[in-house]
Amino acid sequence: MNHTKNNNNWASSHAGNFKSLSSAFALNGGQDGALRYLTDNNISICVFLVTGMKFEGVLQSFDQYTICIMDIKGRQQLIYKDKISTLMVNNKVN
Repeated sequence: MNHTKNNNNWASSHAGNFKSLSSAFALNGGQDGALRYLTDNNISICVFLVTGMKFEGVLQSFDQYTICIMDIKGRQQLIYKDKISTLMVNNKVN
């Protein structure tokens, strides 16, 4: 996965400065900013695939083509972004 908290670009060095998912999306590079916010804040998510399958867990990492989530049992799921229909936050986010 390409996302690391120690990446030397502006976006990753300022990821913790955003107070909400929407501000991370709007002000920090769209999709990458929102995914970085979810990763850095360990926010629980639901991922629905185009097939209707549902995965729940915490976003661990992501790159250009995939996301990796860890479920409550500690299992990791690698999901291709082009197979995702909807990504929903499980808990309340500003």
